[in-house]
Amino acid sequence: MRFHAASSTAETIGERYHDILSSPTLAGLRHIRNIVHEAVVLEDVIKKYVDDRRTRIEKRYHERKRGRRAKTVSDLIPTVSLQDLRDQQEEAIADDKKKQHKQGIRFTRSVIIKEMNRLKDEWRENKEVIVNGIPKRLQFKQWLEHTGKQYDYLSMDTQRSQMTQALKEETDGYMIDTQLPDDVREAIRKAQYAAKPLSAVDLTGLPHSDDTVTFNLTQAHEHEEMDEEDEILPVIEVAGGSEVEMPSSPPCAPDSESSLPTLPSTPCPYQHHTQLHESLRDIIRGIRTAQEDSLIG
Repeated sequence: MRFHAASSTAETIGERYHDILSSPTLAGLRHIRNIVHEAVVLEDVIKKYVDDRRTRIEKRYHERKRGRRAKTVSDLIPTVSLQDLRDQQEEAIADDKKKQHKQGIRFTRSVIIKEMNRLKDEWRENKEVIVNGIPKRLQFKQWLEHTGKQYDYLSMDTQRSQMTQALKEETDGYMIDTQLPDDVREAIRKAQYAAKPLSAVDLTGLPHSDDTVTFNLTQAHEHEEMDEEDEILPVIEVAGGSEVEMPSSPPCAPDSESSLPTLPSTPCPYQHHTQLHESLRDIIRGIRTAQEDSLIG
């Protein structure tokens, strides 16, 4: 009520003493009138918001309270603990607060949009104005400047855009940090020049890293890699009739000029060594076959 009275007083002073007041004084009166108009609009918006919130609180208070039941299984064993019920109740209260907050923002935004539409309707009805004795059809922005309501409209438009942005915000979002710490980067760089990079790198600086995993890059033990064919066999002395005769190479002729022996001119024949190796393999196979037959029998 007081803002309306102040607006009417400023408008009356400007109209009554228009001829005797100076231009700066008239400009100051117009500025005062614009501020008072903005205060009137804000007061109206606040009153409507408070009344709506009080109404919704009373309606919520008188609603029937629906309790939550804990489901049970056989032998009367509850599947929901007391802490689970408390957490569920806290989540429900938090969600209800968020919904009420957004409902309040939507209601205030709708009131502001209605006020902006009212100004546009007023402009459509009073487009034609007389400026310096000449009738003109003003655009909406020009009409706001002519009537001195451009600050009111600008304030309402700013509030509307801010409320729209607040309604679009998502509160359940999350971020993923893909940047590595400096110490981890340095450890990776040093491990590139190591003999065993996987064993040399230190990833304990990473958050939630599993440092219990170890990389064993050494060769397996000899007893693990040993095969049946590579078993160390006992030395078998070949005697009797199974002895293999291997002729030797021709004897080396001594050099009359030098006392040092020289290499033979004719190498040992290779096929004799091959026959010896084959004979040894046959003997070993025979011994293994006899051992297997004795185990089976």
